[in-house]
Amino acid sequence: MKISFVNMIQDVAMKLGNLDVDVVTTALANSTKRIVSSKYMKAGMGDGGSCHPRDNIALQWLSDELNLGYNLFGAIVYAREMQAKNLAKFLISLSKKHRLPITIIGRSFKPGVEYDDGSPAILVSNYIKKCNFDDFSKPAVFLLAHSSQTTYGDKNEEYTFPENSIIVDPWRERDYAIHYGNSK
Repeated sequence: MKISFVNMIQDVAMKLGNLDVDVVTTALANSTKRIVSSKYMKAGMGDGGSCHPRDNIALQWLSDELNLGYNLFGAIVYAREMQAKNLAKFLISLSKKHRLPITIIGRSFKPGVEYDDGSPAILVSNYIKKCNFDDFSKPAVFLLAHSSQTTYGDKNEEYTFPENSIIVDPWRERDYAIHYGNSK
């Protein structure tokens, strides 16, 4: 829920303009009255793996089955989908503007693992008609799907982007990239 919440703030920043998601989430993370901790208070990409998305889908079903009258889990599943769609739309707009293909760096659900079950990168790719994964062979709009990862592959080689590429960092950690979520 917190991941969906902070990623919603990121989407608001992109829609409103002149807003830095990290300023807002840092203030919320420092709150001692309403927000319970700083854990998961950094916007980026949605949760992933074989557990979180699957568990929310199961809890969504249970909430409907129990006829609670509301479905927070369904809202979280929907929010994750729409956040991925919003990021995809942003990538598509950059792709059209610069006439470049889209390449997502990091197919797995988190760095250092080979599994892509529940991968937020794959979810984003589903909203893009055509994109590549982990291909540095030509200029592109690159999405850096993993937080803090600056190397690629088994050899831990530093990312080397082709000239005239556009790099998008939804984690806002790399100075050389467009910081998705900071529209100031």
